[in-house]
Parts: sequence; structure tokens; C-alpha cells
Amino acid sequence: MLKKRHILVILIFFALFATKAQELDTLQSDSFLESVMEDFASTIEGDFDYTEFLEEYEYYLQNPMNINSPDYDVLRRVFALTDYQIYELKKHISMNGGYMATLYELATVNGFDNKTIYRILPFIKVEGVSNPYNLKLKNVLKYGRNQIFLRYQEVLEEQKGYSFASDSLLEANPNARYLGSPQKFYAKYNFNYQNRVRFGITAEKDAGEEFFKGTQKQGFDFYSAHLFLQDFGIVKSLAIGDYHLQFGQGLTLWSGMAYGKTSSITGIKKRAQGIRPYTSADENNFFRGIATTLKKKDWELSLFYSNNRIDATVDTLDAEESYIASLQETGFHRTPRELAYKNNLNLQLFGTHLSYKTEFSRLGFTFYQMEYDKDVQGRISPYNQFEFTGLQNSGFGLNYETYIRKHSFFGEVSMSSNGGIATLNGLVTQLDPFFSISLLHRYYSKDYQTKYSVGFGESSRNNNEQGLFFGTNMIFHSKLTLDAYVDLFSFKWLKFRVDAPSQGVDYNLQLNYTPARYSSIYLRYRHKGKSINITDDMHLNRVYANEKRNFRIHLQHKPYHNFTVKSRAEWSSYQVEGSDATNGFLVYQDAQYNFSKIPLNLSARIALFNTDSYDERIYAYESDVLYAFSIPAYYYKGTRAYLVMKYQIARNINFWFRIAQTWYADRHTVASGLDEIDGNRKTDIKAQLQIKF
Repeated sequence: MLKKRHILVILIFFALFATKAQELDTLQSDSFLESVMEDFASTIEGDFDYTEFLEEYEYYLQNPMNINSPDYDVLRRVFALTDYQIYELKKHISMNGGYMATLYELATVNGFDNKTIYRILPFIKVEGVSNPYNLKLKNVLKYGRNQIFLRYQEVLEEQKGYSFASDSLLEANPNARYLGSPQKFYAKYNFNYQNRVRFGITAEKDAGEEFFKGTQKQGFDFYSAHLFLQDFGIVKSLAIGDYHLQFGQGLTLWSGMAYGKTSSITGIKKRAQGIRPYTSADENNFFRGIATTLKKKDWELSLFYSNNRIDATVDTLDAEESYIASLQETGFHRTPRELAYKNNLNLQLFGTHLSYKTEFSRLGFTFYQMEYDKDVQGRISPYNQFEFTGLQNSGFGLNYETYIRKHSFFGEVSMSSNGGIATLNGLVTQLDPFFSISLLHRYYSKDYQTKYSVGFGESSRNNNEQGLFFGTNMIFHSKLTLDAYVDLFSFKWLKFRVDAPSQGVDYNLQLNYTPARYSSIYLRYRHKGKSINITDDMHLNRVYANEKRNFRIHLQHKPYHNFTVKSRAEWSSYQVEGSDATNGFLVYQDAQYNFSKIPLNLSARIALFNTDSYDERIYAYESDVLYAFSIPAYYYKGTRAYLVMKYQIARNINFWFRIAQTWYADRHTVASGLDEIDGNRKTDIKAQLQIKF
């Protein structure tokens, strides 16, 4: 049953819909964005903050890029255009007097099929080439844009961590209950002037954390702030406060999200941004300090320094000496145990990146050194005995990329201070306008040690892996394309839950049909084979091969300008060597409707799912409030539904409300530990207010 205060909150939110408002500012769906996030979620097998990924898309949705004076790095990095597509676009514009008269001309540019064109259309425009406003204080104040976000979310059912616990129970086990309330609060302010002057503050309280009392008298559990300046003469960028570093192909130094193995083969080549502001709420994966990039003609020099405290588990050798047993990256501080992890470890990092860049080539060198204030020892097991221990680590890396006659070469080689090596080398070649292939080889030694690495690979960490990736994209027709890849990989040493050297294969086929701008369908088949420990009757771990197969059909259609439907059916199968296969399926129907007479947008889904176990889980992107994200794994047997409402209260004030509920037909409890719910359903609500000025 809903509590009275929850009903009151919901009624207040619905009452806002009676307010007189202006015309609705709608958002266009981007299936490419959804696909990338789904693939990423299924790869990392855990929660990830996609805020910054979504912010870039939203910025260019609200401020479309002039295709006659484009930022080609953004077209590569954000919208995943290939080097061949960029080359052909430049050639087309140059051959037509440096000006594209209409976006319809994109259909005549080699390499631009319907799928690509429709994907980027919402984010580009055609205008004459004009100079930006001069960077004067009055222009910054006049034309800069401010935004405030306030977000609330909560699980309505009572979870074990919020239930009554007696004093005697808490005295015996202080971690038997969460210290704080079940509400999650998020607040954010940002200022942006043409992406050249940016300033922001982010604050977050997770569910279960205290708020303005007890252990959190300062209010929110996490605060972040940044000032970011771009294109000030010789200063290409300057970050003060919290920031990201992204260089090369992600082997030496890269924080934040990066494209990985996705259904589109364009993701194998990373597009480094260098220094960028940190605007997310991940409490550990960023740098705090100062960083700058200086540019002189074709040369760029980046310098950076960071001094940040991160969460870690402290253990003791004796009464006077302590060490770090493990790093904690959840960001949760809900119980005395979790609070004991908070800010235990100081991490300082400094370094440089030097690069030489021409129109179609880049060569870069990266160096960094990091130092902890406590000895990091970890809990040594056979599989992780080559991981970093100690106080200091450093990394050196050399990266390159060049484009020669439809062939794009790229790579990076990196070495950690202990001598561990990681290298990858790739090629994307356009054999003709309708056929391209991609090759990538990687070798990551078992003793390569780095904290900030997101190079292409099967594992989330770039060590103990060798692999060869082959992918292709075929354009049979402007409306019909095929994406396919096969990835062969091996692990020469043990891995977590794999007590022997092992190998595997991952291949994917996706057929895309885009008959019109507002209609599309794709079929996907994916197969992945790896190894895993299975405990036998003698309680011994034995390594067995396992295979997972997924088949998906996805349809999207917009029959009217204000109405969109999406349908999906997906089947999954999981089989361990010597055992019968287990199966699962997911089917869902989405509908999105924009009212024409009132500024109201509705998005809804009804989903049915049934899997034999967690192993057959299926990930699916869900609509959410702006800059939030939901990519849950569907497993067990049940039904899930959600409704998202966006209402424009005034020209510069938007309001979102989301409610989602999962019913389980084969469960009497939901989740586990302190998140356990006594019942077969879980209901989440979320509300967000955006104020722009």
C-alpha cells in the first residue's frame, strides 16, 4: 500500500498539469543512443553513470551544429561518424564552394546511408558561416545559458534496511539498518556559454544516506564543482575543479565512458577529447585539481594535476601500521561499515600529454605518475596476484592515428612502471562506398597495471587478455545495411571465477532496414562463449565452457508527427558444458505521445519477461527523466510497466514524473540484503524539475 505522504506527493505532481503553459519542447528519440547504452550495460555488468554521455546529445539537440562550419571531432566522438564519412563530407562541402545548401544533400555524400543520416539530423542544421560572439564579459552574461535541476526518487515498498530495528539488534549489529531515509536527492546547476565557458555544481544523496543530520551534517553526501574554459588564444582548454582526462585509445589514461564493443563496428576506434569537465555523480572515477591544454599550430601540450580522496577498505597489520585491502567504488555511505570506507585514501596524480596533429593524422605521447598516501596491498588470490600493490605507479603511452586513401590506422602502446605492456592496433578501411571492414588486435600482459584504462577488450580491465576483432559494415541499399563482427579472445592467466587459462568467442550479426525517416526495423543475433568455474560434488572448482545466445527483433515506427511506437521481442539461451540449456525471453511495447494542444509528453511501456535464472537476463533501455537513465536487467518471471510524463510549466520550466513497477510471478521477495522487499513487487517513482534562464 502507498503511504499517505507518497499519495500526497503524487497528487501535487499531477496538479501541476492543470497549469497554463506554453508550447511543448519535444525531444527526438535516438535508437543509436539506446543501443550503445544497452550494449555498454551488458558488458560492464553493473551500474554506470551515463549523465555526461546524455548531456552531449542533449546539448546538440538544443543547439544544432552548423554543418557548414562543423566541429569534426564532435561528429566523430559524439555521433560516431567514421573517418571515411568525415573525409567525404569535407570533400562534398569543398566541391560545392564551401557551402551545403540543404541537409538533403547528405543523401548524395558517399558513405551516408539512411540510417546514418536520420541518426544525426536532429543535431545538425544548415546556415551560412558566421563568426561566434566575441568572448567579452557582457556577451558571456547576456548569451550564457543557466540550468537548475532538482530530482527526487524513491522505492515505495518498504525495504529491509528501513524497517524497524530494536536497540539491542543495532547494538549487536550496527549495519542491520540504513542510517538515512529511502529518498534519493539530486541537485545540479550549470552555466554554458557556447561550450567555451562552463561552470557547474552537482550534489547527490543516495537512498539510505543521512541528510543534514548525523554523519551528513553538511547535507548531501557528494558534491562536485567545475570551471571549464575553451579556446582562449593559446589555451585550448582549462579545467579547474573536477575533470576527466581522455587520451589515445584509452590504454594509458582515460576516465569516464567510452564506446566499446557495440553492434556498430565504428566503436572500436576511440575519439579522445583530452581534458573535459566532470559533470556526473560517480564519486570516485574523476580527477580533482587543475588541467590545461596549450595549442600552438599543430602542437598541443596538456598538463594536469589531481589531488582527490577516494573510498577504500583499511586493514591493519598491527596496532601502528595499516594498509589498503581494497578500493570501494559504489559511492554508497548508508551504514557504519560503508561510512568507514569513505575518503580513506588520498590519490595524487600528475602528468602530461604531448600531441602533433595534422588534418588526417595525430601522434601523441602520455605520461602520468600517481601516488597513494597508504600502502595498497589488496587481498591476494591466485588470479589477481599480478595486480598493483604499493604506493606509486606510473604509465607511459604512445598513440597514433592516420587516414590514408580510405584507410584509417590507429593504435596505442602503453607500459606501467613495473614493465607490464598493453598495446592495440586497428584498421578501419572503406573498400568501396558500400563496404567497410574493421580489424583490431590487442595484447594486454597479465602484469599491466593501471587504474584509468578503458581500451577495447572483452574484460573491463586491460590486463591478461589477447584478442583479434574483425567487423564489417555492408550497405546493400540506402535503406538496408548489415553490421557484423567476430571477436576471438584468450586469457593466458586465471581470472575471477575462472581458475585456469581460458579463451572465448563473441560474434554478432545485425540487419538494419530503414524504409523511411520515421520507420526502422532491425534483427540481431549474438553469440558469446567463455569459461566459468562450476563447483562439483567434491566442492572443487572445475572450469567449464558456457555459451549465451540472444536473438532480437526490434521495430520502431512514427505513424504521426506526435506518436511513436516501439516493439521488441528478444530470446536468450544459456548453456554450461555438459548441461541442458536454460532459456528466457522479453517482449515489450512502447508508446510515446506528444499532445498538440497542451505541452505534455507521455512515454509508456508494458513488458513481459520469463527467464529460468539470472544467467539468461536481458538488458533493455527505458525512457527516463532528462539526464537520468534506466537500463535494467530483466530476469525471472514477471511483468514490468512504466510511465514517464514531461510537462512544460512555462517557457523555461519543465517538469518530469516517472513511475515504474515490476511484478514477479515466481518470487515472494524482491532483491536481497538490506534492499530486500517482503513481497513480489517493486515500485520506483522519480520526479524532476528543470529551470532554464
